[in-house]
Amino acid sequence: MMMNRAISPWILLVLFCALSPLNAQNGYDPNLDAYLHSLSGAEAPGVISEHLVLTYASRNPVRYVAAAFEHEDFTRMHIYEKNQNGVFVFAYPLQSLPRDRQELKYRIIVDGLWMRDPSNPKQVPDSRGIPISVSPVPQRPPRRGETPVFHSDGTVEFVYLGSPGQKVRLAGDFNHWSPFSHSLKESSPGEYRLKLRLYKGYHRYVFYVNGSRATDIRNPRIAYDVLGNQVSAVRVPKSDSLDASLAEN
Repeated sequence: MMMNRAISPWILLVLFCALSPLNAQNGYDPNLDAYLHSLSGAEAPGVISEHLVLTYASRNPVRYVAAAFEHEDFTRMHIYEKNQNGVFVFAYPLQSLPRDRQELKYRIIVDGLWMRDPSNPKQVPDSRGIPISVSPVPQRPPRRGETPVFHSDGTVEFVYLGSPGQKVRLAGDFNHWSPFSHSLKESSPGEYRLKLRLYKGYHRYVFYVNGSRATDIRNPRIAYDVLGNQVSAVRVPKSDSLDASLAEN
């Protein structure tokens, strides 16, 4: 529920401890990082490197800025970072957005005060007449079947579709979330695959694409890690052993 009141110092401390900054959550993308650090003022929302970039700037001292999204029922606060020019910046990975969403509705929180995004001229009222900022979401490539894929030999195949020549790795609770243990092989231009044998049951995972963390956009099953970051989830119906030797490090 959206509330137009200040957040207590205790809640503010919890927010900063629970929510990781952009690079910690989504890996390092040099193009995105360079853009965020180059901003000298607030700009209208835009898409850079598959991320929707939100910005905020003020002449008055500001301690923190956050964004809350309608598709998350405004229950999570995504903390902005402050670049060297004093601009608060936040990059939301489009892969984390439900694919049926054609627009992103959100409000921002500045030192506890909920408001619309002053850098975004597009807004709509909610059921109570409170203005909500809106940003269109670029059309994303259609899914080519859901992943992971289960094979008759008991293996689970992870598939990532992207640009050719990328370095794609897999991290999950089955390899202690190491982004260096398992590499996907490029089976065809832009298509990366990896087969593993996993214990039956529930597993969580993410991809690392050229060092940037990404969920599996072809997998509708979503979960969260201990820091509250969004991850992909898979339930293995059979296979009683873990065999990581099928993957090359």
